[in-house]
Amino acid sequence: MIYYTQPIQKDWLKMPKNKEKELQDIYNKIFEESVKHMKTYEAQMVAGTLMAIAIRLYRTSLSD
Repeated sequence: MIYYTQPIQKDWLKMPKNKEKELQDIYNKIFEESVKHMKTYEAQMVAGTLMAIAIRLYRTSLSD
């Protein structure tokens, strides 16, 4: 199975350079960790879990 990283598209990012770097760093770290989990679990399980976590984080951090 071939894995690759694709950089976040900067066209839609209108933020300071340091925030761009932070966003790219956390993207790379989470992607790398996800690829490790895909060696043990099905890709759909990993992706679904990440989606569930993302929704939970949004619901926790966004105002009503």
